[in-house]
Amino acid sequence: MNDLDDDGLAAAEYVLGVADMADRAAFEARMRASPALRALVAEWETRLAGMNAAFSPMPAPDMLPLIEARLFGVATQKTMRQRAASLLKALAQPRVAVPVGVVLAIKAAVIWLLFLR
Repeated sequence: MNDLDDDGLAAAEYVLGVADMADRAAFEARMRASPALRALVAEWETRLAGMNAAFSPMPAPDMLPLIEARLFGVATQKTMRQRAASLLKALAQPRVAVPVGVVLAIKAAVIWLLFLR
């Protein structure tokens, strides 16, 4: 299949996902009516399936706090909660002697930030 005809090229573009939405919809309509076109798509899927084996799935990073911080220049509610949670965790395991009143005041402020604000 060195010399691709229009259907072969359209099938390859469809499998690769590079066709625009209008071309994709038109191709899918043609494919429903044409067993030969469906066979071309199956052939391209088989031919290109090896490309998927080279890549393992990766979790997407949580970009929303970074985007919000960049757009608005302030910590978002989520990042404030993350900071407050880490502060509470740190206060649960004090490494230095801190007066009990200070710890209680900080915990009260964190709880107010998280739940009462």
